[in-house]
Order: sequence, then C-alpha cells, then structure tokens
Amino acid sequence: MRACYSLMIILFCACNGFTEKEKIEICLKNADSIKITKVTWDNIQSLSRIDGDWVEIEGVFTCGFEDVSINSSKNPHSSVGIWINFKNQIEMQDDKLQKMSGKKAIVYGKLNVSDKGHLSGYKASLDSAYCIKEE
Repeated sequence: MRACYSLMIILFCACNGFTEKEKIEICLKNADSIKITKVTWDNIQSLSRIDGDWVEIEGVFTCGFEDVSINSSKNPHSSVGIWINFKNQIEMQDDKLQKMSGKKAIVYGKLNVSDKGHLSGYKASLDSAYCIKEE
C-alpha cells in the first residue's frame, strides 16, 4: 500500500513539472474592428509601403532601460528592430512587460517609419501599440 502511495506522489509531482505556464497577454478591448496587416522579418525592408497601417509583428520582445522593442532575434540591439510606444494602459503594466522580456511575442500597433525610436536606432516604431501576446 505504501508503494502505491509513493508511486502516486511521484507521478503527481512528475506531471506537475509538465504543466505549461500561462502565457501573458495584455490587450485593450474594442480593438477587434481594426484591420491588421501582418509584417514579417522577411519583408522588413519594404515598410514604407504600409506606413500608417495597423500591423502585427512577431519576434523577441525586449523591455529594458531605453529599449522597448521587438526584434527578429534575441539580439536586443538589432538595427532592424522596431521600437514600441505602448498605449498608457499597457505601459502601466510594467511588471508583466518585464516578465515577457526576452520571450517571443506578437505586438499590434500603428506603423510609423519616420519615427526610428530611441536615438533613431530602430527600423521604425509601433505607435499606439494596443496589444502584446506572449508566444
């Protein structure tokens, strides 16, 4: 009987190790009606064609001192990264954004190719970013 209880405890603990953590998602409501253009890192050089459009882009999110961006790789200082200007309601959730830093995410916002972000070090910026979802 003890062996059976021991086996159950071992199986319970082992199974808990395989549970997936809940992914973080910070999105504003009432954004469903916005027409979204999907941007990929393959067509990042032709952003001027969709300047001013609402876009979604997937990459590695960085949330650090003077660097809030999405990048194609884990290189947080990539010159092809996109600077993110979140809406205030999202920006105020800094603890969640910090937890997402360094992880794959999808960000939604309005593309602005004339704004190159902090110290003009980015390819473009996402203005009024209203949603970020951890992948």
